[in-house]
Amino acid sequence: MEELNKHTLQHALAQLPVYEPQADLWGRIELGLAQKEALQSLPEYNPPPQVWEGIAAALDKPQKQQNTPRLRRIQWLAAAAVLTGISFGLMLWLRSDPPARVAMQYTQEAGSMVEVPAIDPDDEAAFTEIPRQFAALYSGKQEPIAQELQSSLEELNSAVGEIRGALKDYGADPELVQQLTLMERERTDVLKQMADLL
Repeated sequence: MEELNKHTLQHALAQLPVYEPQADLWGRIELGLAQKEALQSLPEYNPPPQVWEGIAAALDKPQKQQNTPRLRRIQWLAAAAVLTGISFGLMLWLRSDPPARVAMQYTQEAGSMVEVPAIDPDDEAAFTEIPRQFAALYSGKQEPIAQELQSSLEELNSAVGEIRGALKDYGADPELVQQLTLMERERTDVLKQMADLL
């Protein structure tokens, strides 16, 4: 039979890489063959019959002895799993909150009286007169700073009124008094800015 693509095959074979064997390769092959010949020249001996009887007796023993170490491992793993589960459950039980008990308690405390700052009539007159003059001066004018100051003053007046009402209803709470003081300072700052623009 004639090769169909002989030239392609020859071209592919020519492109295959050429390798040189290692220098000691033939020596190793000869050594391996010599060892094989030496093994073939060894004498053969038949063991005594007791050896074969011992092997047969070992093979006839029940499989129970061979599975015992595996069975022991399984038992130890099962025991470890049970102990892990018990310790995990005990840990959760110890960490849980005790049942809630309902009890009524009350305390009495002696409070210190906090004084609410009194309203000074001169200050209140300034808080009404300066905004009135400011509104008369800037009425009809579209000055952004004037509108911002007037709206800030209105918000602060409203907040001061609410805090004073809360102080009348709930007593002199130190936090409310502190808030009132801060609001009064902010209101004073706005009035100073208005007075500067008059």
